[in-house]
Amino acid sequence: MKRYARTSATILFLLFFVSNAQAQTVTGTVTNAEGQAVSGAKVFLALTTLSTTTDAQGAFSINSPGFGAFEVVAVTTDESLGVVTVTPDLTAAITIKLAPKPALPATGSSALSREELLDFFHSTAFSWTKNSEDVEIVNPDVLILNHDPATNIMTAAASSAFTFRNDPLGYEVTIYDFQMGGNQVAFGWAGYVLFTPIASSNPKDQKNWDKARDKTYEGSQRHFLKALADEKLKKEEFGAYFAEGPGSQSDHSPVFEAGLKSVYGAPQPIMFTGKAGTSKRLDFSDWVRVAYFGSGGDSRWERYIDRYWPVSELSQVMKSETNISFIQLPDYQAFFDVAGILWPTKAPSIQSMGYWSFFRLADLLPNDWKPAE
Repeated sequence: MKRYARTSATILFLLFFVSNAQAQTVTGTVTNAEGQAVSGAKVFLALTTLSTTTDAQGAFSINSPGFGAFEVVAVTTDESLGVVTVTPDLTAAITIKLAPKPALPATGSSALSREELLDFFHSTAFSWTKNSEDVEIVNPDVLILNHDPATNIMTAAASSAFTFRNDPLGYEVTIYDFQMGGNQVAFGWAGYVLFTPIASSNPKDQKNWDKARDKTYEGSQRHFLKALADEKLKKEEFGAYFAEGPGSQSDHSPVFEAGLKSVYGAPQPIMFTGKAGTSKRLDFSDWVRVAYFGSGGDSRWERYIDRYWPVSELSQVMKSETNISFIQLPDYQAFFDVAGILWPTKAPSIQSMGYWSFFRLADLLPNDWKPAE
């Protein structure tokens, strides 16, 4: 998928860290390319519900739940955008300038009608899941869609912030700098996500949202990483094993067994204490097969494959069991919090196939949401 590169963006930050495990206050100033303060800019923590706006001097203050690392995003009404990644060892003032929104084509090209393209986009971006059935795209006109009939690949970009409403989970979701590429079987997307909680219209709404969010979380990648960090894989009903690749199986656990070799050749497990505070580090070079045996898991990805993936040897193997994921670390390392939240990275920190790959935009949960204990 083509990426529309931004020039370096600028935000002036003064960062105060109370603790890696406690709330952090981030203060700073948003500036334009000439270093002038920008008032009225929206500032938010990506993949959360947390946002604020800059004052007349371009200053802002925003609290975070204490993630190990996160992206702070500033965006203006003309969608100039700047991003800084905050990590526990980042305490000095940082300057990143707002960059103008890159030019995009006004329209896409395809033999499919606009209605057919939107249907293809919906099934690709939101998948064949329970939550996706009630997802409503708020502004479909901003989507620039292309489809290649030879490969059945769709590419998508947004001329402005892309927004959809997810009533089952109780959020309106806005993605800035949104881009996507792929089809119903395999796809990737990028952008900076802000969640806005939907206002409750009756007393049962919050109860239904809590139930739907817990169900979406159960058996997810974040659930697995939290169980791994807590050393409670068995209690949380996960199994993890080395495998030769997607579809293969093994009974050799990379988590609990001794004498395993990492990418550096020395015997060691795949998880380590991370750089600071309560962070953890994954370290392995091959595929790991993750199975979820909990009753909260479901077979929706199997039904999804039945609908969109032609019958093949791989699909038959992958759907022989439900709730099976295969993960790999392209960079051989990934950091995450004890809450199961991956640190942001330029490259995908976890590549997955199987069950998790079908948790698409309809299953996004904000990082500041906490599962029921």
